[in-house]
Amino acid sequence: MANPFPDPGQLAGVPSNSGQLAGSSINSGQFAANPIDSIHDGLEFWQFMIAGSVAGIAEHIAMFPVDTLKTRMQVVSAGTGAATMARALQSAVRQEGALVLWRGVGAVGLGAGPAHAIYFAVYERCKARLT
Repeated sequence: MANPFPDPGQLAGVPSNSGQLAGSSINSGQFAANPIDSIHDGLEFWQFMIAGSVAGIAEHIAMFPVDTLKTRMQVVSAGTGAATMARALQSAVRQEGALVLWRGVGAVGLGAGPAHAIYFAVYERCKARLT
């Protein structure tokens, strides 16, 4: 079976030593005065914070309706023992409207932004220092 990946030297614009770590220009600090700051696509700490904040807010907003339904299912099952996702969705939308699934998402977004910004940036900084 043929190798599906081309040799790095055959790619246009990619240096032939791009697959090497020891002695490469990344490890020698050729790209920046501090190689740790530029080791991950040249992003700075604040850029990692913005990326983490946006990713965290997007994730929480996308999953908020599922979490709302999960909470409603837990409340219903505590009393009757029979709750399904479909019943929880149908009941919530019928009684309170479709926007009930996003009630309170603003508070979650405000908390998720700073938390994920710090988590993501510190994680990337630690990863850069430990590798």
